[in-house]
Amino acid sequence: MSEEKKIPVDDITIDTTQARRGGWEDDEKDKTLIDSIKGIGLIYDIIVRPTNSEKYGGKTDKPYAIIAGSRRLNALIRAGITDIPCKIMDLTDTEAIAMSFSENIGRKNLTDNQKMITILTWIDLLITTKYIEGEDKERRRKAIKEIADTCFGGVDTYIYRALQVERLPKELQILVKKPEERSEAERLILKEYNIAPDFRMNFNVLGVVEKIFDHLTEISEIEKVEKIFEIIKGFSLEEKTIEKQYEILVSIRDKLKEAKTFEIVMNEVREEHDIHTPKMSNIPSVAFKLPGEYNLWHTNALNRANMKTAELVRTVYLKWLEREAKKEGW
Repeated sequence: MSEEKKIPVDDITIDTTQARRGGWEDDEKDKTLIDSIKGIGLIYDIIVRPTNSEKYGGKTDKPYAIIAGSRRLNALIRAGITDIPCKIMDLTDTEAIAMSFSENIGRKNLTDNQKMITILTWIDLLITTKYIEGEDKERRRKAIKEIADTCFGGVDTYIYRALQVERLPKELQILVKKPEERSEAERLILKEYNIAPDFRMNFNVLGVVEKIFDHLTEISEIEKVEKIFEIIKGFSLEEKTIEKQYEILVSIRDKLKEAKTFEIVMNEVREEHDIHTPKMSNIPSVAFKLPGEYNLWHTNALNRANMKTAELVRTVYLKWLEREAKKEGW
């Protein structure tokens, strides 16, 4: 059952299940929508549900929560309209998230991050309210199938990609977000690893990253994160197309399956993809004699890095050179 009526804008909040979370990008499509509303009014009513219903799982002092139409609501407000044409539907949380996601996925594209959050929330709702009997794995499989049937034509690939990304540490999940979606703390993490602020990876690419992460054994999680960022910088993935990123990462994943060391894999993949790093002959010579008190430290450093002196100097020099190049804009 549904009811149609105009509701004051101050009586409407964003539903906790709303896929778009009320985001407003203010691009040309949004401006066109505002002009259309000013000219001919709203064609499709905004869908809301009453928050005083037992079916509503959130908390708010507003009487209605918007399920579908946050862009239209923003456009109405910007067009100066304060009484909003709405269709009121008494829906459960699960029904609301299904309607919200179904509507948004076919319209102005949600970001991968928004889709991932919505998919994870929807799965949790289904296995706690609908598929409550049986083994956890089977309940989860049924939830995934329902979402795939509802929104993806029965194909579950995208959903499993989202679940792969969700298993990654938060430092790597940042990479699926658009720059404007990132918090200040997340931007600082990327800066710490010297990653371009606008660099992103899609679900397919991050799905391969998740497999690489799993194959990096016998080191801590933070060391694995550092290795992933080392791959991004070492292969200049920021400058590569999505297709090339995927190709390089698949090569790394497959070679790690063969139980080769990370260093050997990196070298083999560089050769395979014709990615060259400067040779020592191309780097200005560094001739020096260490003061005696530094000898022990120097030996320990070489042993730890499993390098010769020239290799260690080269590594340090390249990092310094990269910093200088970025600073000077070379």
